Order: sequence, then C-alpha cells, then structure tokens
Amino acid sequence: MQSPDHGPRLSLEEYERRLVALYSGQPPMPTNAQDQEQRRRQLDLSIDYRLGRNFPMERRAALWEIAQRVEKRRLRLVLWHAVRRLMPGRLAAKANGLAGFMVDEYAKVLSGDEIERYFDLPAGTRPGLPIDTDNN
Repeated sequence: MQSPDHGPRLSLEEYERRLVALYSGQPPMPTNAQDQEQRRRQLDLSIDYRLGRNFPMERRAALWEIAQRVEKRRLRLVLWHAVRRLMPGRLAAKANGLAGFMVDEYAKVLSGDEIERYFDLPAGTRPGLPIDTDNN
C-alpha cells in the first residue's frame, strides 16, 4: 500500500499513552459536551496514529461530521439489538452494514490508500465486524 504523506505518525506507544491520558482525565459522568469533545479528540488521535499529524484540518472536520452520522446509526443499531428478542433478526447483517456505511462515508474524504491505512484493510477488501452469528 502506498503511504499517503501526512507527516510523521504517532507510534503505537504514544497513541496508547495519549488515549489513556484522554480517558483518565474524563469525569465519571461526563456531560454531553464533554463526551463529544472526548470523541473528537479520540478521532484526532486515531488520525495522527493512522494517517499522520499533518492531516489537513478541513478533512479532519469532514471526518468528524461523518463520525457523528455513523454514531447516530450505531446508536440505532444498539437500540434495535435491545429489542431484537421480540423480533428475531439479522444482527450480523446490520452490524456489517454499519461497518460498510462507515467506510463508504469516510471514503468521501479519504483516498483509497488512506482508507486502507486508517481501517487497516488489505487492498480491495470490505470491512466486517466479528459477530457471533449463533446469538443474533
């Protein structure tokens, strides 16, 4: 995979250290604004680790907008999963559909090489989630 040039990337150790600091500084019951800020900072850390510290700010903002849309769908999936016992269904298909939606949305901002690096996907593969199909 060709390396997109967005400057130096965080090492795994630095990424993990910063994630721990981010979560350690969070109050036990964060406000919605605090939670949203934490998720935004987590996205920035993942970009710094996967793509590089010089990734453009306007593209970061675009990814943040996408991340918020994906989060809304994720919450709907969680609610659907909570009531699925009343209506047996297809959790694996819905979860993998969410993963595909997320990658498709990020692809509106990221190049193919950047998608592969950000999601750690081999070239030409679609994302999937590890779902226990016996229990959905």
